[in-house]
Amino acid sequence: MSTHEMVEEEELYARFTFFQMFTHVLVMITFVLLVMTGLPQKFWYAPWAHFVGSLFGGAESMRKVHHTSGIISAFGLVFHFGYLIYRWVTENWKSLYNDFIMVPNPNDGWAIVQNFKYWLFLTDEPAEYDEIGWKEKLDYWAVCYGTIVFTITGLMMWFSHIATKIVPAWSLYIAWTLHSYEAFLATLVIFIWHFYNVHLMPEKFPIGTTMWYSGKANTEDMVDEHLAFYKELKGIPSGKTGLNRLRRGKVRNRDANTGGFIPREHS
Repeated sequence: MSTHEMVEEEELYARFTFFQMFTHVLVMITFVLLVMTGLPQKFWYAPWAHFVGSLFGGAESMRKVHHTSGIISAFGLVFHFGYLIYRWVTENWKSLYNDFIMVPNPNDGWAIVQNFKYWLFLTDEPAEYDEIGWKEKLDYWAVCYGTIVFTITGLMMWFSHIATKIVPAWSLYIAWTLHSYEAFLATLVIFIWHFYNVHLMPEKFPIGTTMWYSGKANTEDMVDEHLAFYKELKGIPSGKTGLNRLRRGKVRNRDANTGGFIPREHS
C-alpha cells in the first residue's frame, strides 16, 4: 500500500487524553510566565527589560510571579513522576517497560541515523517513526531535566541564607550560571525547535491541533510522523529502515491511546 493510499483512508487516532492536554497547557503557561519574568532579570540593563517588568507591576511583583510559576512547575513534575510510580506499583511494575513509551530505545537510534541519511540525500527512504518519535522524547526529557535544574538552582538562589549553610558560598555563582544559561537555552529550544516541529512546519502552520483541543491525529499526521506505528496498527509490512528490529511489545496487547506523558490506561 502506497503512502497516498494510506492517507486516503481518513481516520482519527487517539493520541492524548484530556489530562495530558491539560498538563501541556499548564506547562506552557508556567513556561511562558517564567520566560517573561526571568529574561528581564537576566538582561536587566536592556530597555525592553524595564518595559516587561512594568507590565508585572515592577521588579518585586515580577519576582513573585517568577517564584510562583517555578513552584507550580516543580510540583507539576513531582505529581507527574508520582503518578508514574503509582501506576507502576499498582500494576506490579508491568507497565514500566512496555507502557512508558517515552523511554528511549534502539529504534530511536535507527531513526536518527536514517534521518541523517535522508537529509544528506544518501537514501530516498525517510525514517519511519514509532508511536513516539525521538524528537518528542527529546522534548519530554528536556522538560524533565530542565525543571529539575531550575528547581534546585532556583531554590538555592531564593533561599541563599539556607543554601550557604549546606554548600559553599561559591556554589551560588554556579547555581546562577546554570539557572541563567539553561533558561536561555530552553527558551531558544522551545521557540525555535519545538514551535517549528509542532506549529510552523508547512503541514501544520499556523498551529498543530492534536495536543490543543482534539487529542487525536488524522491519518495524514500518522503517516507523516508515525509511519512505523501506523503500519503496525494496520498490519502493513514496514519499510527497510531497521526501525522494527527491536520492538518492546505487540500493538494488539497495547492501548493505542498513549500520548507518552503518562502510561496508557488499560480497559
